[in-house]
Amino acid sequence: MSEPDPRSTAVTRLLAWLGRWRTPPPRWRGVILLLALSLFVGGVVVSVRELDLDPATIRWWPLVLVAVLGTPATIVTNAAELRAMGRCLDATRPLPPELSWWAATRVVVVATAANVLPLPGGALVRVHALRSAGSTVPRATGVNVVAALVWVAIAIAVAGAAALTRAPVLGAIGLGVGGLGVVVSLALLRPMATRWAWAPVVQLVVVEVVTTLIHAARLYGVLLGLGIAVVPAQALVLGAASPLAAAAGVFPSGLGLAELLSALLAPAVALSAAGAFAATAVARIIGLGATAPLALMLGVRDLLPAAADLDASEDRGA
Repeated sequence: MSEPDPRSTAVTRLLAWLGRWRTPPPRWRGVILLLALSLFVGGVVVSVRELDLDPATIRWWPLVLVAVLGTPATIVTNAAELRAMGRCLDATRPLPPELSWWAATRVVVVATAANVLPLPGGALVRVHALRSAGSTVPRATGVNVVAALVWVAIAIAVAGAAALTRAPVLGAIGLGVGGLGVVVSLALLRPMATRWAWAPVVQLVVVEVVTTLIHAARLYGVLLGLGIAVVPAQALVLGAASPLAAAAGVFPSGLGLAELLSALLAPAVALSAAGAFAATAVARIIGLGATAPLALMLGVRDLLPAAADLDASEDRGA
């Protein structure tokens, strides 16, 4: 047996450490969730007052489309992302049953619901799924971090491209930073792979691009539903807030933080901060409203205890 590549070991340990940093210890999750909810609810109250929303003026058909089309599309792309992560770690063997389309869909639905509970979050549920498929915990944690970094980088690049006409300097910076981020992320991924191939890496990048576009489309639909004048380019810029907040960790699924970042980005594309906060919050509520019942049906009772065991073994250093 050959000795492990020191470079691979160092990168894997670094990414695993970042993954643990993004997942708060169990004793803090309840407090952090309370803080995130306070920021979220407080921001929604302020935004609704600022916008002076009238239920009679809300256009419901775009919101229905976001729920009926946007949420399932997000679930499918998240499942594709999980399967791509499995292929990136070992490109030569077929995906095991633990990463079939059905199994991957079940995992991402439960992970989405878990993100807003004071329980092991979505990252741990995904790590458990990859470990069950044959990966080690450090590599499974590391590939989750890399996928998050790729998503962030692509979202920044897409936002930069969308902002070029309204804010050329900011748009150029976004394109440059995003492109560099993709290159760096893929460089971190290569040492972790047991067997490397470009096909699953390209698949992962394509999935993250599609995920970014779907998220922007959902925001666009919600903004239209709230009666806020918007063009697709503005929604693409606001869409960068959610991956940034989610990748930062700490707050579950970026709860409250994504909405706050959207509000901060809004003036750069001539949108109101209140409208951006409200739209991001409504998009989140619609998504969770659809996925939480599905999580109960698809096996939250099985996956969360397994992730909790993984969480406990991480805390013990096992």
